[in-house]
Amino acid sequence: PSTRWLRLAPYGLGLTGKMIFTFTAIIAAFGSLMLVLVYFTLASSLTKQSIQRARLIALNVSYSIPASLLKKDAARLREFLRKHASRPGMAYVLVEDSKGEILSHSFAVLPQQVRNTVPTDQNGQRLLRLEDGIVHEVSVPILEGQIGAVRVGIWKDQIDDEISKARMPIVILIVLVFCGGILMAIFLTWRITRPILRLVTTARRVSEGELDVPSLGVDDTDEFGELSRSFERMRSSVKAALTRLDE
Repeated sequence: PSTRWLRLAPYGLGLTGKMIFTFTAIIAAFGSLMLVLVYFTLASSLTKQSIQRARLIALNVSYSIPASLLKKDAARLREFLRKHASRPGMAYVLVEDSKGEILSHSFAVLPQQVRNTVPTDQNGQRLLRLEDGIVHEVSVPILEGQIGAVRVGIWKDQIDDEISKARMPIVILIVLVFCGGILMAIFLTWRITRPILRLVTTARRVSEGELDVPSLGVDDTDEFGELSRSFERMRSSVKAALTRLDE
């Protein structure tokens, strides 16, 4: 093994090693860029989908509760909100009046953090931190805001878990493509540098006095074949000249 390593070491520092390193670096950079783009695109898409799903739930609640609000049926309203809040990934559902006072909610005890102290953006969204984690909240008006609004919170951790599950197959695919690219780079480098290495070996043996060593690759039709034929003509000329001198 040590002898084989000594043979391969010069190639690792020469053209072969430089080409493999260059190809590998290009493939690694491209793969890393693709991984980053896929991650952020996937994260953005799944986050938007989850927020849109929460918005649809809030709209459904806003269409269903006006009668209970007008009748002031607190028990039925609370049960309705808890039913919707029990869905996977849901943090809470609550209803507030037009002044921001909370009328009903799905909590056992209303946390201070969910009180309307942080303004929402133009889309009626905001981020809240509860004791158990971070929540994406969406707000939808009831009857165009005449009665109040429905606020729905979804756990950010749940969205992150969905992103991780969706990301893993893509990461595995990119890694497989990366490994395949490296193998292809090694193969292409070997195909490109093999004729050069053969000429280097032949030139070394000729320089050591072995003038009968034939040049390999003279039948190739590419540029390396032309180089081999030129080297073979040079070797034959040197051998003929030395033969005439010996005579």
